[in-house]
Amino acid sequence: AQRRAEERLARLEEAQIRMEERMARLEETQIRVQEEIRDLIDQIRRLTIAQQMMGDQLNRFGSVVGIVAEERMAVYMERWLESQGYQVQIPISSLPLDSETEIDGITQVRDAEGNFEWVLISVRVRVRPRDFEDFAGILNRERVKALLRERGIQGRIRPFIFGMTMQLGAIQAARQHRIGLILSERGEMAPAGLWEL
Repeated sequence: AQRRAEERLARLEEAQIRMEERMARLEETQIRVQEEIRDLIDQIRRLTIAQQMMGDQLNRFGSVVGIVAEERMAVYMERWLESQGYQVQIPISSLPLDSETEIDGITQVRDAEGNFEWVLISVRVRVRPRDFEDFAGILNRERVKALLRERGIQGRIRPFIFGMTMQLGAIQAARQHRIGLILSERGEMAPAGLWEL
């Protein structure tokens, strides 16, 4: 009985040694995992900072591209309107309406019969079909209509979207929403309907 007890004790001691070895390996593994997690967190932080910097650069680049497109639009649209028989009454300028809404270009023109119209222009580098729905939605908002009237913009209006390139379906969307489409290198792709404000 003593020998069996000693054998059991020896087996228990071996099991305890194996358990302690396993625990030691688990502790080493846990330490490695914690180090890897710390490394991953550091990488995520660095990536987040890099992403923020990239976003800032893209925003600055987008602003520059937008300003260049608006400048091109103003020069092109004034010449184009004159070639269509309109007399441009005021230089094309942007018009912020509130903190969320800005008309990229606006001018008043007079046609050959002496009628005055307002030309409202939204600028897009790449014109998408959805841009026409968005612009029509802006122009149909009661708040926007009221802000335009406060600035003396009422009566006959012709809305346009001016862009550098277009996606497939843009011409159909322009016609559907009665918004003119002008591309800087190709001219009028769809005529503007006459709106009343």
